[in-house]
Amino acid sequence: MDAIGEGILNLSDGRRLVYAEWGPADAPPVIYCHGSPGNRLELGIARTVIQRHGVHVRVVAFDRPGYGLSTFRPNHRFVDWPADIAEATDMLGIERFALLGASGGSPFALACGHALRSRVIHIGIVVGSGPLEATGMRDSAALTLPSSNGLIRRFQYGMIAYAFEKGREDRVIEQSIASMGEADRAAMERPEIRDWFVDLFREAVKQGGRASAYEAGLYRKPWGFDVSQVKTPTSLVQRKGQARPGLRRTVAGRPDPQLRLRAVARARSFHLGGRRPGRRGRRHPRQGGLSEAFG
Repeated sequence: MDAIGEGILNLSDGRRLVYAEWGPADAPPVIYCHGSPGNRLELGIARTVIQRHGVHVRVVAFDRPGYGLSTFRPNHRFVDWPADIAEATDMLGIERFALLGASGGSPFALACGHALRSRVIHIGIVVGSGPLEATGMRDSAALTLPSSNGLIRRFQYGMIAYAFEKGREDRVIEQSIASMGEADRAAMERPEIRDWFVDLFREAVKQGGRASAYEAGLYRKPWGFDVSQVKTPTSLVQRKGQARPGLRRTVAGRPDPQLRLRAVARARSFHLGGRRPGRRGRRHPRQGGLSEAFG
């Protein structure tokens, strides 16, 4: 199965949850939690790496509320996401699964590991931010780059969405590329990679900038659960020089003997590799995520 399939789930509260999936239906399932801003199209870069390594998995990526085509949910929290995942995986016939959280998707993945511990086999966190109270988080880019003022954030992300709506997104894309590492900037010179990135960004703001602005505010608040109580086996992965504070000493666990997270996924500057027993952290210093993923 080479093509990425897509589908729409109608949740019990009337909201729509849109997803993309790739891989054999009978393969071990991995639920991918995209970054912020982000959406299900991030699955494309994960598929590229999984194919290269010949890993047998089924990966499902959901648009979180307000991203892509999923219905926005006012006042949602990190701890509300597990209920959506539980209902959605039930509808897809998935009983137990691994989770992969990239960057801003890490709190959502960990929230699922905390609330759905009997169903979550393993968690992979790639360049993930820690909770607000963790050492160093208040000075991290996740909190310092977006405005602390909710109205200003709505305006900022709203202008980005407006630029895409009017076909004037070139400046937004160039600014995003300029903020990347050298290897990723070089990778973005390839037309197919740049086109994928533009499509990813456009889909993220398809409904406007509300979801992006709202989630940027969530990272400034308590997560609503104790990360140290996430007992699901968890792997933390980061690139050298791009370490995020707060998570390395807050999650614990050993790889599950029945099914380890063997999927390899890189998104932007992210890399998750098959884990060996007893190993929970890893750094990859040589390249950027895009350059590594697309080769």
